[in-house]
Amino acid sequence: MIKRITVIMALLLILSITGGCNGGNGESEQVAISISPKDVTLLLGGQRTFTAVVSGISDQRVNWLATGGEIDDDGLYHATEPGTFEVTAVSKADPSKTAVATVNVLPSGGDDFEIDDFLDVTAWAGTVNMKVNGSWSSSGENNVITWEHRISEDITREYRLEDKAGRDWRRRSNSVVKVSGTINNRSTASTGGYGETKWSGTITVVPDTRDYLSINKSAQTYTIELYRFAASPIRTGIYEEDGELIETWDYGVTEIIITNQPLPRIGVNLAGNKVEKILVFPEWYGGGGDSGQPEELNATITWNFVPLVE
Repeated sequence: MIKRITVIMALLLILSITGGCNGGNGESEQVAISISPKDVTLLLGGQRTFTAVVSGISDQRVNWLATGGEIDDDGLYHATEPGTFEVTAVSKADPSKTAVATVNVLPSGGDDFEIDDFLDVTAWAGTVNMKVNGSWSSSGENNVITWEHRISEDITREYRLEDKAGRDWRRRSNSVVKVSGTINNRSTASTGGYGETKWSGTITVVPDTRDYLSINKSAQTYTIELYRFAASPIRTGIYEEDGELIETWDYGVTEIIITNQPLPRIGVNLAGNKVEKILVFPEWYGGGGDSGQPEELNATITWNFVPLVE
């Protein structure tokens, strides 16, 4: 009888442990994958490495798949055919968890890409990404109000520059700019009010000014100037302490100037990255006093423009 009870208790213990393991598997619902970059433009014959981060589980291994072109086990993608394709990272530990990126492969590349001069390029398709993160404190009018500021931005802007003038390629005044990314900026006053911009998504806007890419062939350099503009669907709000909205206005997308970059050989992407100081203005507060002082923060800027011959 005692042996039977002992066996039953042992079975119950095993079942309880098994049940605990099943509960752990249930936590796989918290597993998520992020992929970077999310949107890439390449010339035929080009390459790009994708990375994947698996959260919620210690196993970081993923399988890589591509609907067109080729991708190896390390996430290195080879643009072997023109078109628009998807690159997918699949968790090895939980294959139900995936992340997808888009690859646009343009036909004007590879060994068949013959350009004798940069003026043969009819347009440039490109993206520029700016990331900035930081926090700081400041004082308002007469040092009566103190402010705590926090900024986090990761914004990508997509352009098509095609209106050629000399060796300048310009964005036509009626052409759109696609904006995607996230913003989470907030300035909180010691009086309790705050200014805030929160946004995540994708929009298209038509800025008022022309942006341009200029090539100085004799100096073997290029310059890209992208003007500041208001992204109307993105709004900054001023709030009372209780969260009541007082005022809103359009969010301004920062000007980006990329100067005197070394010119690659004809037919190669104009690409690079740099870190520079930018003056960041806090989100405003409308409950009396000013908004505190701006701050210089490090911004990481990455760009990639692909030549088109049409």
